[in-house]
Amino acid sequence: MINKYFTSPPPPNHQMVMTEDGSMSIYSLRYEEATHSRNGATGETLTRFIEGCKIADILHNDNKIIFEVGWGTSLGFLCTLDCWLKSPQKAATFISSEIDRELIEWTKIHSASLYQDFFSFDVKDILEKLTYYVDRDSYELKIKNLFHLIILPGDILQRQELMKKSWNKSVHAIFQDAYSPKKNPTLWTLEWFEFLYSISHPEVILSTYSSSQSVRQNMKLAGWFVEEGPKFGEKKSSTIGKIILK
Repeated sequence: MINKYFTSPPPPNHQMVMTEDGSMSIYSLRYEEATHSRNGATGETLTRFIEGCKIADILHNDNKIIFEVGWGTSLGFLCTLDCWLKSPQKAATFISSEIDRELIEWTKIHSASLYQDFFSFDVKDILEKLTYYVDRDSYELKIKNLFHLIILPGDILQRQELMKKSWNKSVHAIFQDAYSPKKNPTLWTLEWFEFLYSISHPEVILSTYSSSQSVRQNMKLAGWFVEEGPKFGEKKSSTIGKIILK
């Protein structure tokens, strides 16, 4: 269902979609999928990733790193920031990847129109400060000089060595939120989950909406311990990945 009250143009190669909890999602014409469950964009993000990865607990300690696979409409970041603002506000880094650079630019302007009603902080004021740094090929901002947002544009498969060098074995939470294995298979392979394992802290929690047996098998082969994740909407299962401490 298209939101008739949202009058701004959609991102290039996307359509706007209203979800059942009143929050907006987008439909990618490239991948032929929406970025969120039709049962609720905000609700799914809170359930699958904020609760699934126990973000409130993670943010009670200093220097935690969260990696999101797929910036999308910025909801993963906004929900995490909301959680951080309600926490003791320790140093934290939120890293996101996004293949579509135009989408990042679009969210700087329009995410406030989509989501302001769901948050007490000023979404527009925060996202307008998002700055592109040519030398690092990244979008970044800092909040209270403690919460650092980094968005890596382009194909994340080409940035793996950078991530290993910069954040080796230090990622405490992973939002595995790429388009589905059928539409975007390269981000669900054994090699991809091996990479995620290589950058993860031993106490990491990975959460994804997928409950595909092939995805779970790839995770297990990469060294992840797999368990059932939180349920949301019509989809009765999801997946949590952890590292087995030996």
